Amino acid sequence: MMHYPPETASIFLLVKLLTKLHHDTDGSLRDRLYAFCCASTSGNEQLVHRMLGEEHVSRIINLREMVKNVVDFENIQEFVTPEAFLELFIIVGRNGQGVGTSPFAPWVENVEKLDMSAEEKATVMGVVDQIYSAMDGHVGHFLDNEGSALYPLQSWVNHSCVANTEVKFPYKNHIVGLVASRDIETGEEITISYLDLGDLERSRYARNKYLKNHYLFECHCPKCIEQADDEDFSSSDESEEEEMDDDADEWSDIEDDDGEENMTTV
Repeated sequence: MMHYPPETASIFLLVKLLTKLHHDTDGSLRDRLYAFCCASTSGNEQLVHRMLGEEHVSRIINLREMVKNVVDFENIQEFVTPEAFLELFIIVGRNGQGVGTSPFAPWVENVEKLDMSAEEKATVMGVVDQIYSAMDGHVGHFLDNEGSALYPLQSWVNHSCVANTEVKFPYKNHIVGLVASRDIETGEEITISYLDLGDLERSRYARNKYLKNHYLFECHCPKCIEQADDEDFSSSDESEEEEMDDDADEWSDIEDDDGEENMTTV
């Protein structure tokens, strides 16, 4: 069953895209849209199944019919054929970035920078944890997610379990930025993490099981290579997988048309 967000946000974004394409007289939006990574046919089927559940075939047909009833414009028929609609749905699903504009996280960052004793900091952060716990009961992992958007340049940035940048919304609006988390060498690939901070601390097996299920690739970052000889499955992995599956996030770009990751460098 689809729920908000990310699925509903993705559908809203899909309808908005089709409406904008209707008004795209110079073709510039079409060009920008085609710049996004597109999955292979087999990848599409797996991703749609993951997003819409066991009844994904009937649901995508129903969704297409409902969307056509809203934006059935003559000049966008090429985007609402069964094949094109599926591809557009996947572009939105795997490249959509949750837009985070909550002021609470930046406030916490500023609090952490205050000059406090270890005891004072522990007390303050205990209060922060209580606030997060209370908010989590209402909004869960979507605390900072107030919508979904497509960012062509950011969509080409690959995942790493030791990413050198973080996705930020520095102006507390829709403008996204990649902020370096360490010094980046000239020619080094720019990476972000598709996993939450907590998930990054889980075992290599649990991380890659999640990435394979949600993004259809296996990570070969330095951290995963270093842990390659670790035990494939541990007693804690089963519970870790369940937690990570429950914490499914917004979709992100992962591969190009040939199923290989693209590279963004400094």
